Amino acid sequence: MIDERIFYLKGAFDGDGHYRKDRPAISINVIDFEFLELIKTLIKEIFNLEVNICKQCPAKENSKEQRRINFHCGKEIYELLKNSVPITASDKIEYLKGMWDAEGSVGITLKIINKKNGKIYRGYDKWLTIAQKDISKLDLWCEYMKELGIKTNKIYRKDSRSYLSVRTNESIIQFSKLINFRITRKRTTLDLILDRLGQSQLSKEDIDKVIFIYTNTNFGIEYIGKMFNRTKVAILSTLKRYQVNTNKNKQRKIDTKDIRIVEEVLNKPIPFLLYQSKIKKEGGDEKCQ
Repeated sequence: MIDERIFYLKGAFDGDGHYRKDRPAISINVIDFEFLELIKTLIKEIFNLEVNICKQCPAKENSKEQRRINFHCGKEIYELLKNSVPITASDKIEYLKGMWDAEGSVGITLKIINKKNGKIYRGYDKWLTIAQKDISKLDLWCEYMKELGIKTNKIYRKDSRSYLSVRTNESIIQFSKLINFRITRKRTTLDLILDRLGQSQLSKEDIDKVIFIYTNTNFGIEYIGKMFNRTKVAILSTLKRYQVNTNKNKQRKIDTKDIRIVEEVLNKPIPFLLYQSKIKKEGGDEKCQ
């Protein structure tokens, strides 16, 4: 029985690797060192072979350093990786994991939404994409994902960089459950997208309140998130997007002045309990929410 992790390697090599024609060897070069470390570990565990990670291209003004693995695998393993076809659902999931880690892109950007009632909201454009010259590969990957309940869109371009994308909320959630990313920078971006799904956008008015409360009180990001029903990640992202210094020292206790400021900004009581031990008394005022 074939080790299904072989299909992770195959997906990685099919996505961004190169099968040498003059010898039984496969190479792959990427900017993510941790991805190559994973490939190296799998090659050792599955085939009991050692590979080295070496420098490929130094960092330049507009590009990051690339590193490379040259896998001199021998004819039998070469043919296995090049020609094996994933059959079961678990085989296809492993294949897609490797392929998305190697070649997939994930992103989220701010967009302005103008409502008919005149209100302006800050929304997000989110995407998962893979570009590929070989249309037949693109079609095959779309079919695999369709079988797993992940809807994709295909865009065919004349410049040979056609691509597929995953954009619907339901498909992004399904992708995160079955495929996801092993590369930290990609997984972090996907987590940020998931954090935004199912939540209404913060209005410009609420964003202004978040920034005001953070900069004028000792309430930290976690408490502010509770005020606006958002996670720490979402509040931190909002503050950074508007270039607010998030290194502010929040070590001192919240005092009653902070509470009054927040309740004036929100025009309502703070929507959670603050234990007395968390509050610094000011002028004999012992108010506690």
